[in-house]
Amino acid sequence: MTDILPLIKIFVILAVIGWFIRLKLNIGVNLFLASIPLAFLFNFDARDWLQSAAEALSYMPTLTLAAVIISISVFCRIWKATGRMDELVRSFAELVSSRRLSLMFFPSIVGLLPMPGGAFFSAPLVQAAARKTSLTVDDQATINYWFRHVWEFVWPLYPAMLWFSETYKVPLVRIIPYSGVITLSAIIGGNVVLFRRLGSLADFSIHLKKLPAFLKTLSPLLILAFIAITSATTLPLLHTLLPESIYSSQNIPLMIGVVCATLFLVIRNHLSLKTVNQHIRSADVPGLAAIVLGVMIFKEMLTDSGAATDIGAAFQAVHIPAPLFVVVFPLFLGALLSYTMSSLSIALPIVIASVGINPADMQAILPYFILVFASTFFGVMLTPLHACFALTREYFQASWGGMLKRVAPAYLFPMTAAIIMFVLMKQ
Repeated sequence: MTDILPLIKIFVILAVIGWFIRLKLNIGVNLFLASIPLAFLFNFDARDWLQSAAEALSYMPTLTLAAVIISISVFCRIWKATGRMDELVRSFAELVSSRRLSLMFFPSIVGLLPMPGGAFFSAPLVQAAARKTSLTVDDQATINYWFRHVWEFVWPLYPAMLWFSETYKVPLVRIIPYSGVITLSAIIGGNVVLFRRLGSLADFSIHLKKLPAFLKTLSPLLILAFIAITSATTLPLLHTLLPESIYSSQNIPLMIGVVCATLFLVIRNHLSLKTVNQHIRSADVPGLAAIVLGVMIFKEMLTDSGAATDIGAAFQAVHIPAPLFVVVFPLFLGALLSYTMSSLSIALPIVIASVGINPADMQAILPYFILVFASTFFGVMLTPLHACFALTREYFQASWGGMLKRVAPAYLFPMTAAIIMFVLMKQ
């Protein structure tokens, strides 16, 4: 009984979180409050809890993440209020005459930039593209959330891919042909499940004469991407002048890009300081900050208290069959930690150790990476603790249940593909 006690404890925490969700609390406040019984159940005293919470709140990536999401919110509000966002949607509709491709395009293009809160960034574009369709707010929110994340299995800018390649010395060119099958199946799954209310994908045409006009309306995003990439390249060169927390941050280049793109919109549209201030005040800064800080505090408590590793040991203690363990444990951990990188970095070593594989055997590890990665990401995509899930739901005012009922069947496609790939690679 004591072996599975960590599982019982975590189910109690999940019940607490579910109860808070029913009370319609801000998810950040929800997780902050849930971190208190989590600490208590995993033998953290008040001093330990305060120390971990303080570390989470003072951690530079946490602060810059909150700043990035708030700056994205301001940028999107100004972009939308000036009518430039609607121009982009109309321009793409003239370039490609397919409502379905328009809805896929905006979150997918944002997904190529592994920015925190990216789904929140593309949300107003999807909302504008879905206008005058039969799509419900739950449909729109899930489309935005889903296609924002389809590239995570193949795009090398995402940290999980880089972590695995570096840690286990597996070249990216060896990984991507296999993981690319999962991305392809995710795109297919999204189309089959999420676009049942729209027309056929084959019903479209491209008008290349409209391309220059489209690129012009895309200019705020192009400026953002160019400055973010340039900043990410140049900041490390200033390491002698800047603190490490600045020049090594993944969030600060993005924030610089967002601020510059916002200034471009302000200047281009001759907005007054009073108008800009109104948009800043309407960006729900406290609510967005609460989501980021609450998520980070809960994650910090999970790792610092040893809950994550205790859960892994508990799964092993109940003697789940190895194939089932390889799927269930990473999925469960992904749902708890709500972040692919941290979940994968804990789950994969435990799985490798439990099945007795030599960590230096690249050929043996790769199939397990594919399946553990897909399982972990399934959990990350299903959990309301995922910041993108919370922010998207908040923007569209969608329901948790409505989004989950769409995400779960869509993910059966990439999950099935990963299982088939695992079986074939093991032969």
